Amino acid sequence: MILFPPWSVYVSERHRAIDESECSVKISLDRIRGRAVGRVGEASARRSLRAVAVVSLAVGLGLMATPLLVLPAGAASATVITVTHNAKWGKMLELSNGDAVYRLTSDPAKKSVCTGSCAAAWPPVLLAPGQTKPKGVGVAGLSTIKRAGGKLQVTFEGIPLYRYSGDHAAGQVNGNFKDKWGQWWVVNPTSPHSAPTPTAGGGTGTGSTTTSVAY
Repeated sequence: MILFPPWSVYVSERHRAIDESECSVKISLDRIRGRAVGRVGEASARRSLRAVAVVSLAVGLGLMATPLLVLPAGAASATVITVTHNAKWGKMLELSNGDAVYRLTSDPAKKSVCTGSCAAAWPPVLLAPGQTKPKGVGVAGLSTIKRAGGKLQVTFEGIPLYRYSGDHAAGQVNGNFKDKWGQWWVVNPTSPHSAPTPTAGGGTGTGSTTTSVAY
């Protein structure tokens, strides 16, 4: 005689088998999906890396193809001569930074005799590196002469121009005197070969106001 298990036990076992089969199928599908997603992710990553490489190469080539911007040498520090009115010495030339400009009365026209220790105490007014000619604001008659070392010194109507090492601030005029190299004067653009006449009660020579007329 064959004995069959109760019907409830049979049904329960069948349900368990079906659940296990479904679980196995689900696990298999998840694994397949995971491998597919992984392959897609890897492919996407490879595509992203290739895109980054292409962009980097394009940027690099663009930088190599772009010409560098080169500013003219000395463009920001050109030598500029202006006209000012000093409280004591009246109308005179100065540099755009406020340094007074002097002349040596023993200089012949278009020639400087101030060299060595003289040039150390009285630095010649030179063109800035890269500057080809002097610039004047309210001043005409500017030119240059070539010094022994090849540098270009600024002249006004053929008069070589200098600064004085004893002037320590803009607007100071401490160089109107005579030393072992000769007589030094500031330069009046109206009468550059004349000695300037100090104004009575004009103070010590400081306190310049620059004329703003452009030439």
